[in-house]
This record gives sequence, structure tokens and C-alpha cells, in this order.
Amino acid sequence: MTYEEILQAIKDAGYNVNIIAELTNRSRTSVYKVFQREMVSHHIAVSVCALLEKPITEVFPDVNEYHCESPEKIKQKKKEEGRKKVEHALKQAGLAA
Repeated sequence: MTYEEILQAIKDAGYNVNIIAELTNRSRTSVYKVFQREMVSHHIAVSVCALLEKPITEVFPDVNEYHCESPEKIKQKKKEEGRKKVEHALKQAGLAA
């Protein structure tokens, strides 16, 4: 959806940027910037899609960052991979059981 289409969909759903900013605990400027593709925010994008009851790929089809796993999941996977590497290295060095 374009910037204008998102604003209209939000209006049609009975919301506005002020409400979205309040609900997401983000600034109005940040909300506008996400709509205009000047800023990436999973928090705002997911929240808007929930309010519009539309998938993120429909509202933001051109923002690839929203189509992959969340930053939290990526971080969690990286930690687990790192933990396994460290455990393996400690075992190889005879420092772990």
C-alpha cells in the first residue's frame, strides 16, 4: 500500500496517526516515517497491520525487512548458535564435560 492508501485505510478503520502513536508508544513522526518508508520499525508496522487486519506483506510489500523474521527472533537464533559454538570449543579444549 502507498502512503496515501495506508492513511486512508487507517481513517476507514476509525483510527488516525495520533492513536497509532499512542498505542505503539512511538512518536507521530515515527509513524509517518514508517508509512513513507523513511524508517523501518517492526513495532509500528506490525501494529498498523493488526489494526487494519491485513498481512504485513499487503501493507508493506516493498519493505523486505518486514518480510523476514523479527529482530528478536534473529537475535535469539544467533545467541543459540553462539552458545553451541562455545560449548563445542570448550569440549574440544577439554574444559567442559
